[in-house]
Amino acid sequence: LLKIKMKGKQTRSSNKYKIDWEWAKESTVQQINQEQVEKVYGVHFNSCSLTNDKTHSKSNCRSNPNCLVHLGEANWISNTEVESAVYTEVIENIVRQDNQFLGLRNLGATCYVNSLLQVWFFISDFRSAIYSYRNDFVRDKVIKVDLLTDKGFSLMGLDDNVDIESHYYEKINISKKISDSIKSSQAIHSSSQGRRSLLNNLYESVPEFVGNQEQILPALASICDYLQLIFAFLQFSKRRSLFTSYIDPSPLIKFLGLDTNQQQDIQEFCQLTMTLLETTLSSQLDTKVQSTIGTLFQGRYSYITKCDSCKFISERNATFYELDLTVAGHSTLEKSFDDFFKKEKLNGPNQYYCEVCQSKRDASRWIGVDSLPPVLNIQLLRFIYDRNTGQKKKLKSILHFPEVLDMTKYIRHAPTDTSFIYDIKAVLIHRGAGTQSGHYFTHIKEDESKSWYVFNDEAVYQLSGKKLQIDEDSMESDDLSQSSKNPKPVKAGYHASRSAYMLVYTRRSSIGEYSSDLKENVILPRSIVKIISEDNVSIKNWINAVTEQMLSHTAAIGNRAQEINRIYPSLSADTDQTYEWIPTEWLLEWLRKQDFNSPIDNKTVLCNHKKLSPDSVSMVKRINQIYANELYKLYGGGPRLTREDMCKQCVEEKYRRIQFDTRLNNDWKFIKSTITKTLPTGQTEFWIGKASLRNWKGLTIKKFEKDISESSLKTTTENSEPAKEDAESDANLAADSATYDDEFEFNQDLLCEEHGNLTAEESNRQIVSEVVWLMLKYYFPEAASYPVGTPICHLCEEIAKAKVEDEETLRLYAATEKKILSKIYSNKSRPSIEDEGEFYVIPLSFVRKWRNFIRQPIVKCRPKQINLSEILCEHNKLPFDPLMDLDGDKIYVNVTTEEWVNLLNFYGSTSGTCKEIKITVKDRLCECFPPCCQICIDSLIERRATEIKTYRNARIYISKENPDDEKCIGPSHDECENIQKESRKRSITTISPLRRSKRCRPGEVAVTISSDETLRDLKLKVMTEFQVAPFDQHLHLNGCELFDNDRTLGNSGILPDCRLTLKIDLPVEITEEPREPEAGFMGTGLVSFSS
Repeated sequence: LLKIKMKGKQTRSSNKYKIDWEWAKESTVQQINQEQVEKVYGVHFNSCSLTNDKTHSKSNCRSNPNCLVHLGEANWISNTEVESAVYTEVIENIVRQDNQFLGLRNLGATCYVNSLLQVWFFISDFRSAIYSYRNDFVRDKVIKVDLLTDKGFSLMGLDDNVDIESHYYEKINISKKISDSIKSSQAIHSSSQGRRSLLNNLYESVPEFVGNQEQILPALASICDYLQLIFAFLQFSKRRSLFTSYIDPSPLIKFLGLDTNQQQDIQEFCQLTMTLLETTLSSQLDTKVQSTIGTLFQGRYSYITKCDSCKFISERNATFYELDLTVAGHSTLEKSFDDFFKKEKLNGPNQYYCEVCQSKRDASRWIGVDSLPPVLNIQLLRFIYDRNTGQKKKLKSILHFPEVLDMTKYIRHAPTDTSFIYDIKAVLIHRGAGTQSGHYFTHIKEDESKSWYVFNDEAVYQLSGKKLQIDEDSMESDDLSQSSKNPKPVKAGYHASRSAYMLVYTRRSSIGEYSSDLKENVILPRSIVKIISEDNVSIKNWINAVTEQMLSHTAAIGNRAQEINRIYPSLSADTDQTYEWIPTEWLLEWLRKQDFNSPIDNKTVLCNHKKLSPDSVSMVKRINQIYANELYKLYGGGPRLTREDMCKQCVEEKYRRIQFDTRLNNDWKFIKSTITKTLPTGQTEFWIGKASLRNWKGLTIKKFEKDISESSLKTTTENSEPAKEDAESDANLAADSATYDDEFEFNQDLLCEEHGNLTAEESNRQIVSEVVWLMLKYYFPEAASYPVGTPICHLCEEIAKAKVEDEETLRLYAATEKKILSKIYSNKSRPSIEDEGEFYVIPLSFVRKWRNFIRQPIVKCRPKQINLSEILCEHNKLPFDPLMDLDGDKIYVNVTTEEWVNLLNFYGSTSGTCKEIKITVKDRLCECFPPCCQICIDSLIERRATEIKTYRNARIYISKENPDDEKCIGPSHDECENIQKESRKRSITTISPLRRSKRCRPGEVAVTISSDETLRDLKLKVMTEFQVAPFDQHLHLNGCELFDNDRTLGNSGILPDCRLTLKIDLPVEITEEPREPEAGFMGTGLVSFSS
């Protein structure tokens, strides 16, 4: 297997391989010969050595066409044979070996299911009971599967026991897919990167997991059937744990109806699954199978109460499948147990009613253990209820737990012939902040080897040594930051974790008793064996196809190695040998790809003359013509490029460009330095347009390019590195090119547009010396000369004089109107609707335009007429009621009768059908002419009602009501809605709306809100300010409580600067009730099947 190491694109360019164009500055076009052409193409450059000496470059010299090293030849030249060890390692990575375990696929958020399935699988008694389960459909259709007892989980030929009618994958399809994977892997020899590439590519061709095909699962009708399938795959599948990776638990997840995108609590899932399993197994004929859950996982304890007066003891028995231990305030598992079994004093209001004393008495209560199960599940209560947030939060305190747990002291009547010594079997870890997020994985000890394994969904790996190493795995960096103190050292025989969520202990000399008679044989339903066998056959065929394709590919690579070792060492051409040009990219592909058959394509390096372009020298390599003939014979392609195909026309064009650029840059620097100096007196001076002087260089280059194009010469880019001045000029050219259009001609800005004479605008022209003008004249011979003293355009002069007179007139108008209409200009003493009398109305747009004219009479235009139709609606009426407070919607200005008469004198009669708009106020009654349009007024009110509900980053004020105040019954929800609607309507149509104060009153808190936030969002902000949980808050607006938490604040009537009242529910004592399933499992099979 071959892999070519390429460190990205070869972009190295050394100064010693820079094309020398100095000869072009001293030669003519006629003097260009073949030797100079070869210099341009780099034929004279020294070729780099093919040996790996230390003095040579570590990358290919892109600018040197004679450099043929570091193109990817190293692995072919140094290794002519493929190492067989690579194939052996690849096969080992795709075939499952003894005592290798498989992971379970995470379907999105099902890590909690995978963790428990792995724990249950490694409890041998539970696994044996699941294998022994029989539903009515398969009770008589079972197959005996032999186990190799000396190798633990060994791999049998299950496919030999079942006739598979048709394999899941056709071999020919597998072969094609694998062949493509091997060819694209680019793996060579013993390179670790190459092997990873090959394995990753082969992964894409792995047969699909047969176990999740719905059409082959007709006999699976209960949770035990699906557990049989998953356990059998975990034990007998030939899939590789680190490559084919995992078993897909989709059938079980779909059967239980679990949401794959929602994280659930593993404790709740464990409890509900145990209940469902106990119900399902209770129908079995085998009594051992019937009682599996009770036998393995069920313990018994008693709630014991002792009266302090009469010493009477009462007991209430109960069963348990796990012990829920408190983590808060405890550093070790033993302290959590002591807290669980400690005595509780019942006194005061919690006194116990004694049946003997027939009255309430002080008493003591504790829990006594009657029996413990072989498998002891310990749930660590890391999630507690946070009253401030109304949600659960996770405790990340360190808990120390032992490898060996002695429970003897907790048993009330411990039998002498039974041991209650437990060994740690599994540790389930939860990483994350809450029950609805984070990630679950587990550490499990395997019984045969006593080694610890980590099961993290698809990933499974063995821990070094024989001891559990959980410290580094469970203590995330964010966890460690939670404690200001250094964690205590871990004692010998103990482990510590901040994230351990569930501990599983197994009792010594108990696990394995149930399944002792099943160690020799495993009897599985025929349907299960057929599914596993079909999957194993598909994997076996796939492995055979991989082996066959790898051997075939090896032979092809060997032939390629011989070809490259024969041709490549002699590719370099000496100066006295005939040569050809080959694209560098083709050589890279030829030396890099394992499966290569592309023709040589020279079209990309040709110029317009169908020859090799000088600008493509960095894209080609010069090789010996003898071996070029052999490459063309093997791969074909063209057109072939020889010594005669170096383009002399392109070289001559580059020569002209160099000559042009040299003179242009010198002239540009001279003109740039000269125009800033003071001109000496007594010399002839010339006018030049300022824009032309700024852009003359860009115009010159544009003109040169146009001439080149008209001569049918290809415009090319400079190959050699430009001088610093050239780089600056190119930057200036880019900026200058944006300042003129394509039709701009040199010195056209010196002339007036109307008459074509010398412009009277001195700001458009500049004086230059005769030397500068002659330089510019060389580049623009068609440009007319205008010496200083040339008369300017007399027509433009007259126009300028008239313009000055008009400006004086406008200034006079502005001063006069400002003096007479000063109150309109300053917007003072405007007539109001609250004053008796009459006034007129003019458009606000006219007043704004008029004020701009008064401020800048020369710049701004003077209004022509007063257009009253701008105020009227489409019905030729007033679209507003003068009594309304329009605020930002106001489109008119009130003027007195005297001001109205003066406006008519200045601007004549108004345009449109309406000649005046007059409003008369008498006895607080308003009369308008023309009348108000009720249709438009209603539309305005509706629009403002919508706009007032939309705001951003507004402030409201909240005050907390004293809980000791006397409570009164407020209005109902419907009454509150009506009150708020009327309040909003009044705020829109009122004459003088109430101005809310923007200052916080004593006891109030300002909160920033937006109209699109909900009432729930507001309550979270209130919680931050008042330290009150959202469910204890009652917010009132205008005496009415706000109920709908999902309603936006804008639709709830909460406007900027309004005030709310906060009422708080006092805390009450909460009594513990029987635990119900979490809402996340409602509607799933875990609940419905159990019920």
